[in-house]
Amino acid sequence: MGVGFGNSRVWQVGGNKLASPKGALQGAGGVLYFCKLENRKDTMAENAPTHSFITADVEIVGTVTSNSAIRIDGKLEGELICENDVAIGKTAEIKGNLSVNSISVAGTVNGNINAKDKIDLKSTAKLLGDIKAKRLSVEDGVTFVGRSEVNPTGAQAAPAPVQRESNDSSEEK
Repeated sequence: MGVGFGNSRVWQVGGNKLASPKGALQGAGGVLYFCKLENRKDTMAENAPTHSFITADVEIVGTVTSNSAIRIDGKLEGELICENDVAIGKTAEIKGNLSVNSISVAGTVNGNINAKDKIDLKSTAKLLGDIKAKRLSVEDGVTFVGRSEVNPTGAQAAPAPVQRESNDSSEEK
């Protein structure tokens, strides 16, 4: 099923959908593919096949939701919610929060990433935001400004130790 938006198209198959209640899909001749790509491999974590692909010349303003693996090489200004694996390519520019299963980042993300499993930051990644995951992999050369919470077991953080004032008179001069 193809739906035209200006010079771009949206292809939907299975559980994938594009949700943009307050946004718009823009593209200068670009194509946003939501389809199963047989025998296709991309530079995603573990080289998993990509089921949805947003090309470098596509710009989305709004929320993208997908149940299948997705690769983004274009621009997204808004939230990404994906129950599967996500690859952010070198040319991608994301401004918004990402909620994913696992993610491999080689492009630019200005927002928080919450991964159920793993975050993989490639050497070309630029991340301005907080991250939370069970596992984290960071290559040399990454730009990361933010806080990280990496917790494989889901253990609760221990409370900060309480500092007590010393009333020892031998310390006074």
